[in-house]
Amino acid sequence: MITAVLTSDNHLGAYSARYRPEKLELRRKTLCKAFACVVDSAIERKADLFLHAGDLFDRPDPRNEERQFVASELCRLRNAGIPVFAIAGKHDTPKS
Repeated sequence: MITAVLTSDNHLGAYSARYRPEKLELRRKTLCKAFACVVDSAIERKADLFLHAGDLFDRPDPRNEERQFVASELCRLRNAGIPVFAIAGKHDTPKS
């Protein structure tokens, strides 16, 4: 039996002009925490693979803070021996 962990639509680095800066930062931290929980779960369950089905980031040019966070989470999966497969969603792909 193969154990796979599937996630999508994490929208890391989400932005909304209607949020005050402190609320926006809290939302971004919450989204990162949720993604880290999925990675934790994959590692705890000794998943055979980790699948991301699009929209990891909220925009095609994420901030360095989110890029660094994702790199560290992917490193955790690699260190646990869990291969990662991902496809881009409409928020991850440049419009042109």
